[in-house]
Order: sequence, then C-alpha cells, then structure tokens
Amino acid sequence: MRTLPLLVVLLGGITPARADQLDDARTALVEDRCADALTAVARARGWSTERFVVEGDAHRCAGDLGRATLAYLRAARLDPSDPEVAERLDAVTLAAGLAPADDGVVDLVRRVRLEVWSWSAALLASLACVLFAVGVLWTRRYRLATALSVLTLAVGALAHVAALPLSDAVVVAPDAIARVSPAPTAPAAFDLRPGVVLSPRARRDGFVQVEVAGQLGWVPAAALASVAPDGPT
Repeated sequence: MRTLPLLVVLLGGITPARADQLDDARTALVEDRCADALTAVARARGWSTERFVVEGDAHRCAGDLGRATLAYLRAARLDPSDPEVAERLDAVTLAAGLAPADDGVVDLVRRVRLEVWSWSAALLASLACVLFAVGVLWTRRYRLATALSVLTLAVGALAHVAALPLSDAVVVAPDAIARVSPAPTAPAAFDLRPGVVLSPRARRDGFVQVEVAGQLGWVPAAALASVAPDGPT
C-alpha cells in the first residue's frame, strides 16, 4: 500500500494542515510545552512544508532528534529551496552528532520543488506518446518517431528520479542496531544513531537491509521511518 500515498504526494496532491492547530503548536513551543506542541501538530494532519517544520521543532523540543530529522527532511523534500528548512535540518543533524549531507549535483537537482519534477515527468511521458503517434501516423518515419519518443521518455525518467528520495528512511529509534542477518538474535554489525538517513535495499521478516560506509546490516523495521507519508518504512 506504499504506492498510492507516494503517487498522491508526487502528483502534487498535498493536503494543507489546519492553521489553528499549527498556531497552537507554535504557542506551546514558545512556552516550552513540548508534549502539547506534539499533540497539536498531530491534530493538524496534512502534508505541507509548514506543518513538518513545526513538527520538527516540536520533536527537537522534546529531544527526539531522529523524528525531528524526519520531519525536517520531509519539509525539505517538499520545498528544497527554503533556507529556513535547510538551516533547521543542518542544525538537528549537527545536534545528533552527524555530518550534514553534501550531495553536490544531487543537491542542486533537489532544489527544484518536488511537484515540479513530478508534473514534468508526467508531461514528458505524455509528450513521448504524442511524438510517437505523430511520427507513425503522419510521417511514417518509424525510426525517427521511436528515437524521439525514447529520448523524451528518458528525460521524463530523470525528472521522476529527482523525486525518488521519498523512498529514503530515517533512523528514529534511540538504540538501533544493525545485525548481520534479519534475526533479533543475529550478531550485531554496527550501531545507528537517530537521524541517520538510509536507503533501504531489501526487506525480510520485519527487518530492513541497509548499507552504511560500505557495511551491510539488517535493522528492525520499527527502528526506521520512511520519508514517504505512509508510516514506518
């Protein structure tokens, strides 16, 4: 059931959060009432940059750096060009004892808003179909039509890949341990700090395979939370 929520987000179906609940959360944060802020944010619901920024602030207030990272990362995926989101994400990453990510070209690609990439991919895929139909039905130039269609689809695929970081997961458990095999009694491979961002490679028996610094390990799925909005991993 991961596909439908992800498609909703990628196609721009982003539901606004309730403004009154977000205002209550901000007031609670000013008064250092972290638990009340988290309750208000949960009631706000929605999938928006503003909500995730407030949610990240609430988790950071409560000392949960893993879920604070997750919330800021979700906000950054929706609006990578927002400097306030970037500053918060860097700050919580440093607070967790981690180094801020430096993605180079990938970072530049992600500075374009998520829905722009998604709609671009959909439009380019449609254009590829039109080009193929025109080339075949009107010009009878099958090779040219095929070449243009494949090229357009390739560009569309690149636009789609730009939105794929939603498949990343964040370590939210305070004592996550990666093991050599997907079993709770398997030997430990390495520890994971809250806030570490991972790309899941495989899933088996309630565990997720991840790679960190060239090392492979299996982490309990409950220790991770997906950047996508449909719950854990």
